[in-house]
Amino acid sequence: MPLIPPFSAILGNGLFAVAISLVLTAFFAWLGKQWGLVDRPHGRKRHAQPVSYLGGLAICGTINIVLGMAGLSFLQERLLLLLVVDLMFVLGFIDDMHPLSPSIRLVIQGILALATVGLGVRIRFISLPGGMLSLGWIGIPMTVLWLMAMTNAMNFIDGLDGLAGGVALIASISLMVIGSCLEQWSAVVLLSILAGSLCGFIPLNLFPAKIFLGNGGAYFVGFLLGIASTLGTLKSPAAVVFAAPVIALGVPVLDTVWAMVRRMRGHRSLTRPDRSHIHHLLLQTGLSERSAVMILHIISFGLALIAVALIHVHWQIGGALIALVGIAGLFSVRKLCGMQLEMQDGGENSPRKG
Repeated sequence: MPLIPPFSAILGNGLFAVAISLVLTAFFAWLGKQWGLVDRPHGRKRHAQPVSYLGGLAICGTINIVLGMAGLSFLQERLLLLLVVDLMFVLGFIDDMHPLSPSIRLVIQGILALATVGLGVRIRFISLPGGMLSLGWIGIPMTVLWLMAMTNAMNFIDGLDGLAGGVALIASISLMVIGSCLEQWSAVVLLSILAGSLCGFIPLNLFPAKIFLGNGGAYFVGFLLGIASTLGTLKSPAAVVFAAPVIALGVPVLDTVWAMVRRMRGHRSLTRPDRSHIHHLLLQTGLSERSAVMILHIISFGLALIAVALIHVHWQIGGALIALVGIAGLFSVRKLCGMQLEMQDGGENSPRKG
């Protein structure tokens, strides 16, 4: 029987994270400029002034502080796991200061993902209407790929002010609700603190941003969401258990799939940056940056509602919803292909990152 934390503890930790994050975000926005740890504008950038890229440090610091001060007994066994997540932030932070080659980044991400599996975070089975399908050793590479995919997916969509932070906030709240329904309390508490830290970060990250997540922050948030979604979806009587977090994280998942499709179609390296991410294509239609971000946030919110609904409906209805989302995803990729063909080639590098 899992130890169930009181609602007040979950809410209290989340609110505490908001307060700490507000202070740290403002501090690191200032410190980044003072120390020159900024993303400088030039021809390929959308911002007009140097912007601190220490937002990830504010979020990482907030989560470590809140967990450290809370001293929650059911999270103590996850301390080594938190260290691995912190190391993912360090990897991204080093990449911010001294860009690493894609191969080095992927190798280190793979090692950290494998270490996470070794600490017990693993997709062990898939629930089916007739019972559980044990994945055995196949669950190990599946988990590693999922964690690496989420790490890079969050980095892919961090191209417009407020976009990645808002998508991550929506996903973390929906995954928190799903985890509560499935009584995965470690994931719930972790997600409540992540949501709180994002709430404190987003006000200074909205257009025009005063601080960016940076690669460190994007890696940290994406990796943590991947871990929390795995921890929070290990029990369900329905066949839709693993589909729920995939749908909740639908925008970054779709953008990652789209990145793979277009780069393979163009016979380019999967790690080569370009300007054809979903948010880039929306801007090419004439939308303002605020409008493009709002549209993607609305889509994320709709997908989050579907993900939560999957846990509560009959498996046949859930299967139909999954099929509809899958068809919509395929249609979206096809539409994006058409938009890319119509889009004037503006170069190979994104306005802020690939």
